[in-house]
Amino acid sequence: MKKSASRRKKQKSTPIIPILILMLALIGITLYIAVHFREASSKDNISDKTAAAPAYTEKAETPVPTVQPEPTPEPTPSETLPVILEASSPEEAASGTPSEATVSQATALEPILEVPLAEEDKPVLQVYFMAVGRNDGILLRMGDECAFIDGGMNSNVRDALEYISDTLGVKKLKYYIATHGHEDHVGCAGLVLSTFETETILYNSNLSIQTMMETAKTNEARKIIDSTEKQLFLLNDTVTLGDAVLTCVGPQKVVPRRDRKDFSENENSIIIRLTYGNHSFLLTGDATTDEFLELLKTHPEYVPCDVIKGAHHDNPINKDFLNATKAKYYVYSTGHDFPPESWDINRVREAGARVFVTSSNNAGTTLFTTDGEELTVQVENTAPYWKLDREKLRLSVGKTARCTYSAGRRIIDTIQWTTSDDSIVRIEYGVNRVKIHALAPGKCTVTATHFDGSTKEIIVEVKK
Repeated sequence: MKKSASRRKKQKSTPIIPILILMLALIGITLYIAVHFREASSKDNISDKTAAAPAYTEKAETPVPTVQPEPTPEPTPSETLPVILEASSPEEAASGTPSEATVSQATALEPILEVPLAEEDKPVLQVYFMAVGRNDGILLRMGDECAFIDGGMNSNVRDALEYISDTLGVKKLKYYIATHGHEDHVGCAGLVLSTFETETILYNSNLSIQTMMETAKTNEARKIIDSTEKQLFLLNDTVTLGDAVLTCVGPQKVVPRRDRKDFSENENSIIIRLTYGNHSFLLTGDATTDEFLELLKTHPEYVPCDVIKGAHHDNPINKDFLNATKAKYYVYSTGHDFPPESWDINRVREAGARVFVTSSNNAGTTLFTTDGEELTVQVENTAPYWKLDREKLRLSVGKTARCTYSAGRRIIDTIQWTTSDDSIVRIEYGVNRVKIHALAPGKCTVTATHFDGSTKEIIVEVKK
């Protein structure tokens, strides 16, 4: 019995340390596995949440806004500078497809820039009524394109051509326009075409070309006239000069003449309507009253204009046609030895137009400039010393007073008189004077405007 008890005692006192070590090892292994499993599980959860984020955002009542960079707009041809591609071989030029190397080089030299081009100034049309004595000489200029109408005689046009070439820098004409076959219009054609490289001669009868050839001073000039391209310019034909349009609105019919001294050749004068934007010019050559009345009858829409060149230099123009033009400016192309009649100037002014005379003792070369919206006028000469005989005037209703004008040298009376209130006074033109008729009580200003734009005023007070 003692022996059995002793054995049991030994069994109960078996060492616990190895067991603890084993348990600790198991615990360590368990913890290690648990930690690694937790990390792996965490990564899977993060991945799953990321993949599910868009769906969550769409379902959320208050989604979190995401800021994204604004997309760069595609450049359009009007907003970008063009890429200039040049073919590097004749074969490429024929195919129209440059090689990759050529494209790369061109792109490097001329990249497409996403910067809007600066807005260019509006192109302007310039119309010069040249001082060429008792002749017609009109330069039309728009950008790099120019046209010259008639010019007159060689002796009269030389200074004008020198001014056009040297001062204005014109070297080339798109058109030389021959209005009709008289020498005082196209006698200088050989000189004009010898001075400026000219693309095309516009004309409407063989007599114009014949006169040009007969009046040319040299064989070289005749060769130039003969070799220059020619184009008939007949009723309703149009050509362009930049953005401006020239339309032949007369004559209704061309009647051939054989002799350049035939006075009736004036009836063949080309009438040109020049338009650009809101403004128009009527350039009449030596057109006759019959042609004007026919134009007024058949195409009245062609008649209204801002500027009209008086027909046949210093000659009067038909009153009905003049009133129908509603012109703001009237130009006489004539010399100081052939001034227009005072009564005709007064009639033009009474129709509401300012008058310019290209003679040397008046406005000289007269320039109109327009961008299609605004129209301005400049003159070569300035008015000499001039004065009015009064600065203030008092009148009673129904009475009339005269105001006279005087200048320091012989000069054509082209003053335009206007009133600030035509219900108070009415203006009536005279030679070197104006009549002021009192209509109603009040106070107004009567303004005298000379060809160079200089003004003087009369303060008018009208009593009962």
